Amino acid sequence: MLYGSYITNRTVKIDKTSGQLATSQTPPELIQEKVFQKVHCPLYYLQKDDPLGDSPSNPSDDPQFKNWEAAVLAWLGQQNQSYNQKAPSQNDQLHTKQNLPTVRFTSPKKNTAVPMSFRAEVEAVAPLGLQQIDFFLNDDFVGSVLSPPYRLDVIAPAGLANGWATLKARAYDQVLNRQEDQISVMLTR
Repeated sequence: MLYGSYITNRTVKIDKTSGQLATSQTPPELIQEKVFQKVHCPLYYLQKDDPLGDSPSNPSDDPQFKNWEAAVLAWLGQQNQSYNQKAPSQNDQLHTKQNLPTVRFTSPKKNTAVPMSFRAEVEAVAPLGLQQIDFFLNDDFVGSVLSPPYRLDVIAPAGLANGWATLKARAYDQVLNRQEDQISVMLTR
């Protein structure tokens, strides 16, 4: 306050889906930084008898606080901006370990030989409902499946040579929780 700004900013990472505080489980594409701005009278931020000291723990102890704060709040009501909104206080409950999908390859079996064109199949479930399964061969996207049975006819990307490759299936639920399984396969012509 002594530095000339009457606005205090607090930046919070919010989960776009739930509107709650983002956690380490929140998918990065769903994290949004939101600034919450607070505006109060000077007596909220400093003690008139010790302006360079700490902010008061209870500003309303000052007998003038109610009058000063009422004037600021009346002014805020005439502004065309959103001030003094409460930031969420609870963590995102949609993106948790308990809600992660499970996915497991049923075909092909790991460490087996497959031709350059083969069928991949997984079993997958998700507490919040599955949205899709994406398949990758050596990190190259090869297709998606949106409903059961979760199988895809995979065609190896052009230029992929005979040899070991990593086949990956990534399951997404309705709120973009994700989990993946991967196996090694031997590509043969």
